[in-house]
Amino acid sequence: MGRHFTEYNAKQAQKSRRISDYYEHVLKSAKGKPFYEVVVQFGDVESCGLGSENWEKAKLMLDDYMRNFEERNPNLKVFNAVLHLDESTPHLHIDFIPIARKSERGLSVKVSMKGALREQGFTLANRFQNEWSA
Repeated sequence: MGRHFTEYNAKQAQKSRRISDYYEHVLKSAKGKPFYEVVVQFGDVESCGLGSENWEKAKLMLDDYMRNFEERNPNLKVFNAVLHLDESTPHLHIDFIPIARKSERGLSVKVSMKGALREQGFTLANRFQNEWSA
């Protein structure tokens, strides 16, 4: 991010438009968050719960899902992934930072869920949908 950050600031004539701390900039932004978390689960307590015949299968499916997550989602940079087996059903917590590289405005590389998903080919079917639901 450093080079892109420096290039952006160098182009800003007004000091007020320069970004001194990108993390703080993202925190204060109304459009984004510094990271996102998703929870993935197959089945429910009855079909994949502890003691069910699908418990092991659900664990293996979640493990496989995580192994290929970044390959399927190159713009979502995972920094933490935890498989929970201590509750009623196996489930996976995935923490990631969405990175957009084809920004038309602002920084050339930035944290943006909308931009990251758009770059991965998720487009809106209508104005009531967002990239995440697509």
